[in-house]
Parts: sequence; structure tokens; C-alpha cells
Amino acid sequence: MIVDQRLRNLSVTHTSGLDLSTQYNTRVSESDVHLGLDGTYVFRRLQQITADSPSFETVNTIFNRPDLDARVCRVAMGRVGSQCVRELYGFVHDNRVPTSFFPVASYTTIDARLAYDFSARFPWRVLIKNYSVLSVQNLLNRDPPRTAVIGPFDTGFDPRTPALSIA
Repeated sequence: MIVDQRLRNLSVTHTSGLDLSTQYNTRVSESDVHLGLDGTYVFRRLQQITADSPSFETVNTIFNRPDLDARVCRVAMGRVGSQCVRELYGFVHDNRVPTSFFPVASYTTIDARLAYDFSARFPWRVLIKNYSVLSVQNLLNRDPPRTAVIGPFDTGFDPRTPALSIA
């Protein structure tokens, strides 16, 4: 008898979208200023369970990515760098209940980061490329959008919400 317990990826995914990344750099007084925008917009994401099964759309549905995902803002000034990131994620629909779609609100958070580069102040070999960083995610403590609660083990939110993910 031969038992093959290897996992196989039998599903098929077709996706189309647009990625944008732009950055503007300038010098103000003795400081470098970098402003940036990174974003993704997904037009379609069709998924099939197997190659022979019918395809279905997964963009803007729970446990899948929203159509819009963007990050804005970064500034560096001499030895001190700061980053104020506004993350924007589009709305999704909770389609686990077949009779209706439960709308899940879009989710926008503000993250802040402040860093100090010690290598310019203390040129000792030990402190080269050493930074102190203070970082706060979800600075305004915004709750994630709620989803429909289906069953006793449902948490009532999409665990793919970026602020709840470990990155």
C-alpha cells in the first residue's frame, strides 16, 4: 500500500490590477524630505477550486483582499527620520451568508514611526548602522470593522485586517 499525504495546490487564480509606487525627494534647509505613495488597486480576482470548476470573484469579499490598498507619507530629516503612514483599505462584503451581503466598512489607520541614527553622532564601529526607533501602529486606536458573526467560534472581524496582522 502507498499512502501519499503531500499537499497539492489544485486551485487556479486569475488576477488583474494596478500597482503604483511614487516618491518625491527634495532638500529643505539641511534636511532631506521624502514623500511617497504606494498603492494597489485590484480590478478582478477570479478563483477556481479546481481547474474544471466554475470561477468566482473574490475581490472585496471577507478573508480576501479589498480592491484598494494604499500607504502614504514618509519624511527623513538629517539623523532623525519620521514616518506618518496613513493606510487605506477598501470596503469588503461578508458573503458567507448566501441570502445577503453584509457590508464591512473600509478601514483607515494612522501609524507613526520616529527613528534616530546614532552612526552620525557616534562614529564608533559599534554604533554604525544603529537606530533607536519608536513606532506606534493604529495611533488613533481605531477598531477594525465588524463582520457578521456566524457560529460560536466566529470573532466578528476579518482576521486579514492589516492592523490585526503580525507583519
